[in-house]
Amino acid sequence: MSRTPSRLPDDFAAALGHAIASFGFLEEALKRAIFALSLDGLGKRPDDRAVASFLQRMEDIADDTLGTLIDQFIKQMARAQVRGHDHIAADLRKTRHHRNLLC
Repeated sequence: MSRTPSRLPDDFAAALGHAIASFGFLEEALKRAIFALSLDGLGKRPDDRAVASFLQRMEDIADDTLGTLIDQFIKQMARAQVRGHDHIAADLRKTRHHRNLLC
């Protein structure tokens, strides 16, 4: 019995790679959306402390995983009272589940 793992067929591996890469695109889109929604929470004239705290939060999400980003985005949508955020949250939770199964 061979100890080397079986290789996936090339066309399947390529399709799988494209699907997984799409989740990377979603992560970047969520980071931008979190940033935009979080800016709103700063108010019109934030003080230095509020700006520093905001910048630290943005730095912290820079390397977050999809699951954490989804949680943060849902939290920011609720805070900003985004219309339909429950529906979007449910879709993102399903997407997270499907991604985990796929990976």
